[in-house]
Amino acid sequence: MSENVKENQNFDTNRRFCELDDSLIELFIKQIAHEIENRHLYMSFANFFATEGLNKISEYYLKRSDEEDLHHKWIYNWLTFNDVDFQYPAIKEINLNYNDREFPFNFTVDREIETTDMINNILEKANELKDYATINWLNGGGPIEGKLIPEQVEEESISRTIRDISTENDSWLNKDKLIYETYINR
Repeated sequence: MSENVKENQNFDTNRRFCELDDSLIELFIKQIAHEIENRHLYMSFANFFATEGLNKISEYYLKRSDEEDLHHKWIYNWLTFNDVDFQYPAIKEINLNYNDREFPFNFTVDREIETTDMINNILEKANELKDYATINWLNGGGPIEGKLIPEQVEEESISRTIRDISTENDSWLNKDKLIYETYINR
């Protein structure tokens, strides 16, 4: 390549090795940890409701934990597709005291709002960097599966609906069935 061509390059030559900016990679790795923590949290809630004899609610939380694992895999695949070499982050221990059966549902709503805020931070950074591929991917476009933004709209909505069911003045056996059916039929 001639010297003239080298001088006229208007792009970041680091992209020859990895498409993503280091600041974006850092946010994605934090998001991986958060998604795995969500999975562990929902597994803990599943265990709690199973030991309470509310097996349909337990199954609801098991399915929610599977979704969190899927979100983490989407991010893993996006990072790998973009040639990011990274180490998995440490995961915080789940250490919650459930003071009543409604607590997990309220906590789930709050946790999903926190998750949305983190994903929005990734989007804001991608916008700042003019990383249109990541912006497209976050919205469900591109060659690698992942739709974190539309997924979070659904996650927050179903979490609020299920929380509302949990606070109804009804027996927990009725809530057990209704929560599961509402989730499955969404």
